[in-house]
Amino acid sequence: MISIKMVQEAKKMLFGEMGKSGLSWIGDVKITDICFDDYYRNEDMRHTKDLVTNYKEGVWDYPRVNHRDGKIFCFSGRHRISAAEKMGETMVKCINFKNQTKEWEIDKYRSSDKFQKRHSQKDDFKAALVAKDKDAQFIEDIVSGHGFSILGGNGAARIGCIAYLKDIVNTTGGEDLLREVLNVVMVWQGKKSSLLKKMLKGIAEFIVIAKKQHNFNTGVLKTKLMLKDPQEILDNSKVMDIPEQLVKIYNEELPADKRLNRKNFLK
Repeated sequence: MISIKMVQEAKKMLFGEMGKSGLSWIGDVKITDICFDDYYRNEDMRHTKDLVTNYKEGVWDYPRVNHRDGKIFCFSGRHRISAAEKMGETMVKCINFKNQTKEWEIDKYRSSDKFQKRHSQKDDFKAALVAKDKDAQFIEDIVSGHGFSILGGNGAARIGCIAYLKDIVNTTGGEDLLREVLNVVMVWQGKKSSLLKKMLKGIAEFIVIAKKQHNFNTGVLKTKLMLKDPQEILDNSKVMDIPEQLVKIYNEELPADKRLNRKNFLK
């Protein structure tokens, strides 16, 4: 017995995916007519060169394009299109959609399997901002408020913390916790991005616990950490967790009534 699901799968195999305006179709598109909107990541020339070098007929999936606003926008297959052009092709066979929205394109772009394999956190964040994703806009507003650009060569993008910042947004700490973590981490601006990224979770965990104690002061923590090497803290984390180290650093040379209770930081 032929089920509805079997018919739908057969249609998908023959015609492509279903869009809001109907079935897509497979057809040749002139390469010079294809555009890439502002959400799309930049071309990686090494990837394009690799596709050309290792080309095998029939192996590539068809690029996906959407016909809207009098233009043809690619939302999957930039490097395949570039590779085809470098091999002397003027036309490329694509799966075509018509009159889908830009938001629909971005959703497909961010969720495609090939994008998930090759995209960076920065690529995804850029697309999320263009799509007006609330979490992404929230993070951008906070970071820009500190005088940094999350997509530039410094600030949150430089320290590689976009993914973790998203997690913080969804915690009970919300905006206040995010501001405090950024404020603390910025005392180490000159350090390597990879190093600072590894410190973020421990700092956030420390602040969440420390804020429950009435005598905690973020300014005291920043002052103490300016004199410490984050690499040394990270190396010591194999023996003592980062939150445990931070409470020890925080309490150094403080009077008893100003110190944090270390027992609260022990797992």
